[in-house]
Amino acid sequence: MYTSNELSKSQTSPALPLNLGRNHLANASLTKAASIQGAFVVLEGDYGGQTYAVFLASRVKCSEPLLHELLYDIDALHWNNRDGAQLSYFCFSVGEIMGGGMGGGIARKSGWTHPDLRKGVGRRIRAVLNGDRLYL
Repeated sequence: MYTSNELSKSQTSPALPLNLGRNHLANASLTKAASIQGAFVVLEGDYGGQTYAVFLASRVKCSEPLLHELLYDIDALHWNNRDGAQLSYFCFSVGEIMGGGMGGGIARKSGWTHPDLRKGVGRRIRAVLNGDRLYL
């Protein structure tokens, strides 16, 4: 489990003020987040202004470098600003709605992708996260 000094609200997504009281896992890796109950991977663009996807870290089967490439691929389709794309880890309860841009996201066991993503992108995101695809 993380200690209080490892949980941070300062090194975060710009959307974090909308998630006050939520635990941002500062400096976490996918491996470490996957070992924490209730830890979710959050993929965002537009400096936190667009939440693309939210998935339980323990269910992500791809590598962390591939997770970053997935984020950049999604961002290229929607905001095309790689500098504003970010991968974060947060602890949520399943079913919780997280604050964030474009309506935020939902912490679901099965994962969540923003409904405004282009048709078919949600399925391809899931395939990459499941380890079934190497690219979007």
